[in-house]
This record gives sequence, structure tokens and C-alpha cells, in this order.
Amino acid sequence: MGKVFQKVWVENATDISNFQTGLADHIRGFEIEFRVDTGATGLLLPTAWIEKLGLISLSETRLMTGNGEIRSKIFSPVQITILDRSTITSVTEIKGDKIPPLLGYIPLQAMELIVDLKNHCLVPTPETKNGYFMEMYLSE
Repeated sequence: MGKVFQKVWVENATDISNFQTGLADHIRGFEIEFRVDTGATGLLLPTAWIEKLGLISLSETRLMTGNGEIRSKIFSPVQITILDRSTITSVTEIKGDKIPPLLGYIPLQAMELIVDLKNHCLVPTPETKNGYFMEMYLSE
């Protein structure tokens, strides 16, 4: 498939709510380049980015990696925006700096985005009928 990278606007979802209700005067957010990984489930960020966003640890989970199972923290949600489409999702922590931020299949499905294998980019899903794809998307 090759590597696909995508710039994503990421904002602290709690900040958005607090700003809208007048409880905060700003929203922590910035653009981050993610590696698109359809083998990953959700949104994974290194600890440094989580701290910059001011996210709160909610729980722990187990992750299966190429090096075996590890424990990781799940953090409060962020709103992500790609190609004028947005969704809110929790964040799983990546420890260390050897793994880039990863964008998995659940946020992609929520925004109705798929990987264009030929052009190595994300594109909107083709039109659907009754919840099923009418045709498979292939670039020419």
C-alpha cells in the first residue's frame, strides 16, 4: 500500500465546549501530521502532543504491537478535522518518539474517508445507498 500521511487539525474537545459556554477564552489546537494506519483502531498520539493539548487521562487499555502487548492510557477526546470533515474521538497514548502519530480506521469511518491506494492520500467515500458502498473506489 505504501505510506500515507495526512495533516490533521486537532483540538481539545473539552476546550471547545468550555469556549462555547464562556468557561474558557481559548481552544488548544494545532495541525499535526499523522501516518494513516488502517490496522490501527483509533487516534494515537505521543505523550508530548497529549500534554500540549491538555488532555486528561481517563483509563488504561492494552495494545498489541509488533513487539507484543503493551499497556497504554486513554485520554479525553479531541475534535479532528480533515478535508472539511470533523469527528470527536478519544486519544490513545504512544510512549516514546519512535512511532509517529497514527490515524486509525474508526475516525476515518466516522468522517467517511478512505485511503486512495494509487495516490497515497485520503478521499471522501463514494456515494452509498442503504449503508452499503455502491462501488469500490479506485483511482484511474
